[in-house]
Amino acid sequence: MKIALLGGVIVGLALFFSAPRPIAAQIRTLQNTYKGISGPKGDRGDQGPKGDKGDVGPAGATGPAGPAGAVGPVGPKGDAGAPGANGKDGAAGPKGDQGEVGPTGIPGSVGPAGPAGPKGDPGIAGTAGKDGASGMTTATQFIITPPDAGYQITGGAPPVLVAGFTLQPAGASYYAPVGYVLSGTVDLQPMGSISAQQYSCSLSAANVSYAADVVVDVTPIIAGNQARLYLGGVLRNAYGPVRLSLWCWSDGPARLMRGQFTILQVDNLLPGVSVIAGN
Repeated sequence: MKIALLGGVIVGLALFFSAPRPIAAQIRTLQNTYKGISGPKGDRGDQGPKGDKGDVGPAGATGPAGPAGAVGPVGPKGDAGAPGANGKDGAAGPKGDQGEVGPTGIPGSVGPAGPAGPKGDPGIAGTAGKDGASGMTTATQFIITPPDAGYQITGGAPPVLVAGFTLQPAGASYYAPVGYVLSGTVDLQPMGSISAQQYSCSLSAANVSYAADVVVDVTPIIAGNQARLYLGGVLRNAYGPVRLSLWCWSDGPARLMRGQFTILQVDNLLPGVSVIAGN
């Protein structure tokens, strides 16, 4: 034991003086050199008295936030709360786009007629139409008188031409058709002693496409010793001058006293209307 200790001292001194080193290093080296072999662990001593409580140290820095925990399960539905007060009306939103036209619905029943509305204001007068064709109505009167010597109708003979006269269209072209309405009387006087003497007169027209029955009255009105015959009729589509001829007949000798015809020229003459007696 002593020999080992001595050897260690010698080795340590040799190392200490072998080279120059700092003092602190040299001291540590000597301490290590002279440290003996550790002895066995001693028994544990009694616990010492509790020391005084130290002062509270300063608060440490906040550590970093930990990772978020997993989402917990959904809790049970809570009870409905009491209705809140109505809020104020919001501003009207913008007008939406027009929707598609829906299918035609079933026609509804016709409702009762509503009351008549008030009379509307007069409308604006329309534009004047085109000028129509000029219309014209012209009347012509013909008076037939016998010559000074008189004009005799032979009794029982065929009808005698008593007078002829011509209608001139007024204000119309010869190529434009016109119409005429005729009415007139013929006064005849018997020259014999035949009782209930018969008379008839008629008008014939030339240069017309249609002439209605101008002979209207073949049963004269007899007043005293004189008879009056009434004649009337129409002429349609007459072109240019129209020649009229008066024919008279009697079953006994007679003479012409007077004749008078009024002829009315018209632009529009409608067709005659047939009427059946008893209807």
